[in-house]
Amino acid sequence: MVVTELKGRILVYSINGCVHCIQAKRLLEKFQLPHITVNVDIHTQCKDWMLANLKKKSVPQIFFNDVHIGNYNDLKALMSDDNRLAELIELVKNNPLSEAALKIPCPETDLDNFFSCEINCETDEYVDLVNDLKKSGIIAYRWSGLCKFKKLFSEKDFVDWVTKTKNTDYQEAVRLCKALLSHHFCREVSNAGWLNRDDTYYMLLEDLSSSALNAKPISFCKPTTLDKLGKRLRFQISAIYDSYLSANGKVVDYKSIEDSNEFKQYEKLTLQLQRVQFGYESDDQKLAFFINIYNALVIHGIIRFGPPTNIVTRYNFFNKTRYMIGGYSYSLREIENGVLRANETGIGMITKPFQKTDPRLRVAMPEVNPYIHFALVCGASGCPPISIYSAEEVHVQLQQAAELFLESDENLVVDAEKKQVKLSLIFKWYRKDFHNTDKGLLEWIFCVLKKGEKKSNLRKVIDEGKVTIVYLPYNWSLNS
Repeated sequence: MVVTELKGRILVYSINGCVHCIQAKRLLEKFQLPHITVNVDIHTQCKDWMLANLKKKSVPQIFFNDVHIGNYNDLKALMSDDNRLAELIELVKNNPLSEAALKIPCPETDLDNFFSCEINCETDEYVDLVNDLKKSGIIAYRWSGLCKFKKLFSEKDFVDWVTKTKNTDYQEAVRLCKALLSHHFCREVSNAGWLNRDDTYYMLLEDLSSSALNAKPISFCKPTTLDKLGKRLRFQISAIYDSYLSANGKVVDYKSIEDSNEFKQYEKLTLQLQRVQFGYESDDQKLAFFINIYNALVIHGIIRFGPPTNIVTRYNFFNKTRYMIGGYSYSLREIENGVLRANETGIGMITKPFQKTDPRLRVAMPEVNPYIHFALVCGASGCPPISIYSAEEVHVQLQQAAELFLESDENLVVDAEKKQVKLSLIFKWYRKDFHNTDKGLLEWIFCVLKKGEKKSNLRKVIDEGKVTIVYLPYNWSLNS
């Protein structure tokens, strides 16, 4: 049935980068049903209405006039019920919006303009001071015995220079030095104390030797908080995912991303990560931020370095692919194991990513959340689907990601007759994040699984005991 015009409407509450939202819209398109999509991240009054009236925060939420269908799975079930579907199509085709339907918020959206707008920033108040500092002559190569330190300046030299050239007193000069440090224009060089134990030495961020993909040019935007920048990055990443990601979130069109305006805008926005401010964010904000950054950085790295093809190139890829964030460099391996896994050793690692004196340790999550393993996408076909995570709903979204991952027979197979459970290698590699015993691991998986035959069979083999766990081969081919 082809429906060209509706007196009513089909409404989809959605967010960008949401796999189930994309699948719902594709399903409606498959049935040639015109629909309106409202991004509840932009139109937050719709999110508030959902919570107040539906007691739901997750998306998509789908309506045929005032009839609430539910989420993507509910829509799939509807499409299999010919009689019910025909009834609802007749409803939206021949009936204008009722008073009840008009109460469901449906603001006009203008996503194209939202995503194509230029990335503006307020210039940092200390930019002129930094530019003058670079011309001051106090930044120099310095020697201590046989050790050469690149382009350092000492706090004493800075204070002397400022008091002489900026007509300020000692206290103001010290404050300005600390301001450059807090705004991440410079970084203290801890091992330079050998030069003069009575002084403190700094290096400008732009003089650091960094292979970070966002290291140059240095951003002169006023630094913002992780939460604010994270939201803007999330929208920009979402624009890329919506255009160049398959409906199931498993296949990435890397070539089209590389050539796209959305990616150019994203690269420009990542420069602001260099000097983003930490210290004001909640654990949930940090969790969502670093999951999104990890997945985007993998794509960025594959575009710039090419995909890893064997165990050696994979090891190198996850160590060299990095962003400058808040004045410090974070590789993919450090984001996963240092930040998200609460500074735990990872695959092939002997020591923890961050040592006790590492300033990045303060960014690490307080404890590991095992659900991250169903959200982090390493660029391989065996990885979970790519999605976008928000601080407000991150735990619900991670639960959904885990359910989706375990639904697939590529990741979990339960053979009740053989008393055998086949698992993704992710459960072997990160075993201690889930449980240290086989029974504990299977109980954890049972709790996550949605109701169905697989869950029932798993309960059966757990209760019968003597279950055998076998790990499935991992598909390392590129998710392209």
